[in-house]
Amino acid sequence: MRILFVGNPRSIHLARWVGQLEGAGWDIHVFDCYGPHMRPMRKGISAQIHSSTFRPHPRLNTVWRQLSRWRRSFEVMAAGDSLYFTRSRARELTRLLEELRPDIIHAMSFPHGCCPILEAGRGVRSLSDTPLIFSVWGHMFTYFARQPCYASRVASALSLFDYCAADCHRDLRLAHEAGFQGKTFGPFPGGGGYDVSMHRAMGASIAPSKRKSIAVKGYRHWYGNALLALEALGTCSSHLAGYTIEVYAAAPAVKRAARKLSERVGLAISIVPVSSHADMLRLMGKARIDLSVNTGDGTPNTMLEAMMMGAFPIQCDAESIKEWVKHGENGLLIRPQDGATVTRALRQALEDDELVNAAAIRNEQMVRERIDTSVVKPQVLSMYEQIYARGKPS
Repeated sequence: MRILFVGNPRSIHLARWVGQLEGAGWDIHVFDCYGPHMRPMRKGISAQIHSSTFRPHPRLNTVWRQLSRWRRSFEVMAAGDSLYFTRSRARELTRLLEELRPDIIHAMSFPHGCCPILEAGRGVRSLSDTPLIFSVWGHMFTYFARQPCYASRVASALSLFDYCAADCHRDLRLAHEAGFQGKTFGPFPGGGGYDVSMHRAMGASIAPSKRKSIAVKGYRHWYGNALLALEALGTCSSHLAGYTIEVYAAAPAVKRAARKLSERVGLAISIVPVSSHADMLRLMGKARIDLSVNTGDGTPNTMLEAMMMGAFPIQCDAESIKEWVKHGENGLLIRPQDGATVTRALRQALEDDELVNAAAIRNEQMVRERIDTSVVKPQVLSMYEQIYARGKPS
């Protein structure tokens, strides 16, 4: 079986997803849906991606490379089919499809993985028997599908693609509600399964209630508001003597606010640099709490990793999060625009040792049953085998 993935080869999600297919004996290829002008978004190409056949972007002309330095990453993605890189990648993809003749084409995430396939047009249609699958996580249906600049692309994707895989039951349902007529698979974590026993061995051996670290997701954009998390930490500073606050994926505004908060109330706040997946697991493995103030999401990998490593999750009250977290039992749910709910949840998680320890036990059992590699990998392999056997639905 020959599978062509179209996505961002710098993404840990794609790297881990491809990595779980090792040993299957399949012919795996990865097509870079971006190019060198997007390198500031990520550092380097994953070794797991390089172990498969990786198709990099050809050298871009000097004018475009200069222009790309002036564009914010979101502007590059949002401008859609008017951009050189999308059309250039579509032409490259068309040539590759004719050369490679894959048995399955898998677009990893929308819109990034789907756009070059949609733009390729004739190249895809010439492979009339090749099944197309796309993966969904995050905000495809809750945000992108509602934006005018993406509406036509969503409709095109739903009509062109034959199969859909998602990381939560919510998006499997929303795909059908949006008009998708194909078969859905999952839910699967966006990066595939986890070796739970191996990863847990990387964490602290003490009970979560004895840990003196708090992990904070540092997003600050249209669906992340870490500034509210910092405000809650400031309000709860009297409970935080001896704690270290570890802010990961911190936006510039969050870094500045964290420094000011540290100076004002004396909290020990550390900004976590870009780290390996193993280092992020270790961070969660020493944290009492993982605090994420997002306005919505699919199934965040950092949440799953926090639960796996014993950190107590405080997450937004999105439908997809509720598939994992029951408020007051194995985590706490907050209204992400309401700072008071964030503060109450943080204070409760700092004061209630019994809740934190009991949640860790529940969450370990849950992740072993639902996301361990021994559970997920056979399901993923079966998905591809079913698609290969069924082919392009008539």
